[in-house]
Formats: sequence, C-alpha cells, structure tokens
Amino acid sequence: MKILGPWLDQRLDTIKETVTEVLQQVTNQNERITDAEQRIGTLEDELEKTQLVDTQRKITILADKVDDLETGATISV
Repeated sequence: MKILGPWLDQRLDTIKETVTEVLQQVTNQNERITDAEQRIGTLEDELEKTQLVDTQRKITILADKVDDLETGATISV
C-alpha cells in the first residue's frame, strides 16, 4: 500500500495502529463486563437461595408460635 505516498502511508499506519489499540481496549472492556455479569448473576442466585431459606425459617418460627398460643389458649379454657 505504498502507492499513495509516504506521508499518507504514514498517516494510514498511525490510524490503523490507533484503531487496533481501541479494538483491544473494547475487547478488554467486553471481557470485564462479561465477568462482572457472571459474578452478579451468581450473587443474585445465592441471594435468592438465602432469602428462601430465611423465609422458610421465619415460617417455621411463626408456626411454632401459633402452636404455642393455641396450646396456651386450650389450657386456659
């Protein structure tokens, strides 16, 4: 591609290098975003599991309290 003249060839080479650098930076950012999305997805899944376990624990505690109250109400009568 040396037919356009040395000055233009030099300018085009500079542009090509810049575009290559920008492409590499975009690729790196894309990899970082993908990694972050995967970590966020994992955290969301774990949070959902934790919330489910916590909710089940609270239901058990409340059911036990209802049983205690019903038993106490029966004894008082």
